[in-house]
Amino acid sequence: MPDDALAPLLAHEPARRVLALLTEGGHRAWIVGGAVRDALLGRPIGDIDVTTDARPERVIELAESAGLKALPTGLDHGTVTLLAGAPVEVTTLRRDVETFGRHATVAFGLDPAEDAARRDFTMNALYLAPDGTLLDPTGGLPDLRARRIRFVGDPSTRIREDYLRSLRYFRFHAWYGDPEEGLDPDALDAIARNLDGLDTLSRERVGHETLRLLAAPDPAPAVAAMRITGTLARILPGAGDGLLAPLVHIEGEARLPLDPLRRLAALGGEDPRDALRLSKQQTKRLERLQEGMASLVSPGRARLPPGRGRGPLHPRPPRRPVQRDHRPRGPAPRRGGHRPAFPPGRRRPRPPLRPRPRPAPEIPGARLDRLRLQPAPGRPPRPALRTAPKNRATPVSLRVRQVYIRRTTAPPSIVPARPLGGPFPFAPPCSASSRTSSIPSPRTRPSTRRRASSGPGSAATWARSAPSSGRPASPWPPSPPSSSGSSTTRASSSTP
Repeated sequence: MPDDALAPLLAHEPARRVLALLTEGGHRAWIVGGAVRDALLGRPIGDIDVTTDARPERVIELAESAGLKALPTGLDHGTVTLLAGAPVEVTTLRRDVETFGRHATVAFGLDPAEDAARRDFTMNALYLAPDGTLLDPTGGLPDLRARRIRFVGDPSTRIREDYLRSLRYFRFHAWYGDPEEGLDPDALDAIARNLDGLDTLSRERVGHETLRLLAAPDPAPAVAAMRITGTLARILPGAGDGLLAPLVHIEGEARLPLDPLRRLAALGGEDPRDALRLSKQQTKRLERLQEGMASLVSPGRARLPPGRGRGPLHPRPPRRPVQRDHRPRGPAPRRGGHRPAFPPGRRRPRPPLRPRPRPAPEIPGARLDRLRLQPAPGRPPRPALRTAPKNRATPVSLRVRQVYIRRTTAPPSIVPARPLGGPFPFAPPCSASSRTSSIPSPRTRPSTRRRASSGPGSAATWARSAPSSGRPASPWPPSPPSSSGSSTTRASSSTP
C-alpha cells in the first residue's frame, strides 16, 4: 500500500494537536486501531485512538496546560478523552495481569508489542508514529492486504477476555473480509466452543453489534457462518438467513439504501425487541417491515422468473382478458367452400341419431308343430318362421302368448280360448253350429289331447259330419260336453 495513504490521517487536525502535545511533553505517542486501518484501506476515517507511554495523570496535566478539556472516561484502564475540536481517546500502553471476561486487571507498560498482544485482531494492531513510521508487531499488515480477519494470538484466549469479540469477528468479516477466501477455521472453532459466554453480555451491546453487522454491504456470508456456528440461534432464537441473500441482491439491483432493520426483518426471530433491546421507534418500524415480509415466499421460489412464483418479489403477471366475439360458428369449410353461418349464441346442430337395427324375434317352431296348426282355407300360407338354435335359450319376452286363426268369411264369434297346457294354452274357434260349448277344466286336458288324433271325436270325423251351411268346415273338433252336464247357450242368429 502506498505511504501517501497515511498522509490524510497525519494531517488530521485533532490527531495532529494531540500527538504534538504528547511529543512536546517528552513522551512517545502513536495513532492506533481503526483509524490506521481505514486510512490504509482508503476509507473515511472515523474515531481516532492514540496510545502513549505517559500515565493518565500526566495526560490530563498536559491537556490542561495546552488549554484542552480532558475527560477521565476510564482511569482504571488508562483512558482519557481529550476534546481537541473532536474527541480523541488517549490510552496508556498496558498489559493484562488478570482477566475476568471483559473486566481485566491491567498494568501500564512501555512496549507497544505488549499492548498489541492484548488487542482483538491483527489488522487493529497497527501503530502509526507522528513521523509516518508504521509499527506492525503482530503481522496485521499482510492480513489487511489479503482482507483476512485473524485473532491476535490464541482465538479462545482473546474471546474469553471479551465474549463480544465473537460478534465483532463476524462484523469485521462482513466489512473487511474477503468472501471468496472464507473465514478462519480456528476462529470459527473458538467461537463455537465459547457460545455460553454470549449469555453474559448485555442485550444493548449485542443489539448494537448486530445492527452494525447488518449495515455492511453484504452481510449474508457472515450471517450464514453465524448460523453454522450456532451464534445466530444464541443471540436471536428462531432467526434464519434464508431471505437475507436474496434481499441483498434485490437491494443492489434496485439501488436501495442499506437498512439494517430491513435485513433484521428478513432474519425473523421470536422477539427481536427484547433480544436486541431495540428502541420503540426501531420496534415500530421493524413490525411494519415484518408485516410486509409476511407474504414473502421461500428463497428457492423467490429466484424463479416472474410468473412462476408468488409474492411481492416476483408477482404473477395479470391474466389476459378473454375476448368473446359473436362470429358465426359452424363446421369447418371444405376446400373451395364456405363456412355455413349460424345465429350468434347458438351451437352447431348435431346430426340426427340413426336407429340401431333390431334383430327379428325368434320363435321356436317345435312348439307350433306340437299344436299342428294349419292356415285357414282361402288364405295364403304365412312365411316360414325362423327356428331358434337348440343351444340358445329363447327369451321369455319373445314367446308366443296367443294364437288366433280368423276365418276368411264374416268374422264369427270366437269362444273363449281353451287352455291346452304349455306355453300355448289356446283352443281353436268353433263353427256357427257348435257355438254352444263348455270350457273343460284343466283336469280333462290329457283326454282331449288323446281324442284329437283319432276316434269318433277326431278332427277328420268331425269335419265329415259337419252340416253344410255354406261355410267351409272347420278343421277343429267340437268341444266335449262338460262332466257336470251344464252348458252355456249363445244366440246363433246374431250377425256381427
